Amino acid sequence: MLSNELNHFRLILERLFLRGDVVRVGYTAHMLSWLQKRGPVLIPASLSGEPQDRTLGGPRSIRPADIDFCLAHLRSFTSMALATLSAEFPSWEVLQCYSVFALTKSSVHEVPRAASGHERDAKVALKLQRLARLANVDASELHEEYLRTFPLAVHHLDHAPKISNIEAWRQAVQGRRRNKLGRPQSIGALLPVLQRYVAMTACSTQGQEAAFSTQERLLLHGAIIWSLVRKPMN
Repeated sequence: MLSNELNHFRLILERLFLRGDVVRVGYTAHMLSWLQKRGPVLIPASLSGEPQDRTLGGPRSIRPADIDFCLAHLRSFTSMALATLSAEFPSWEVLQCYSVFALTKSSVHEVPRAASGHERDAKVALKLQRLARLANVDASELHEEYLRTFPLAVHHLDHAPKISNIEAWRQAVQGRRRNKLGRPQSIGALLPVLQRYVAMTACSTQGQEAAFSTQERLLLHGAIIWSLVRKPMN
């Protein structure tokens, strides 16, 4: 989903430039490490002089103030990018809340629990609260139904890896509707939220292009029929 890509992009920008992790990972960290070691550099001769030997870098040659000076520009660009992100996609943070329904292989070991105190579970609860307001359902009921249905969806995905994420949730909902005693279990709060998740997930670029082409074909067909109907008989 686009919201997941935007969130991933935002996290990368914040960690690299706002938190300063760019100096601790990747090529930047490699070059800073290299500059801590003094090395000889041969400066070519100019038109009026001889070649000169110089040294580059060395212990304590890079001060924290130098790094902050360089990062200041990148922090400014990052702040501009995040502001643009919020302006262009004002609802992307709400859409990101649907990530609670994303299932992966690691989901088997990350089943959320109620009131566990874990940071991940607290984030899930917060996202469910926002989705409950969006779907106009009770937040506590949504949270409870989600906690009961999530392990079933993970179970279906784990035992049938080729099925889609949506199919895993569909089978989980069906399992909740008919338990061993044959009594349906309540999913009145979860179902409207899941329906919105499925609808949003299905809105891919390919699907939209197919819908537009179908609409254009139907409109053209209708225009031809209408012109024939209105054409006076000789």
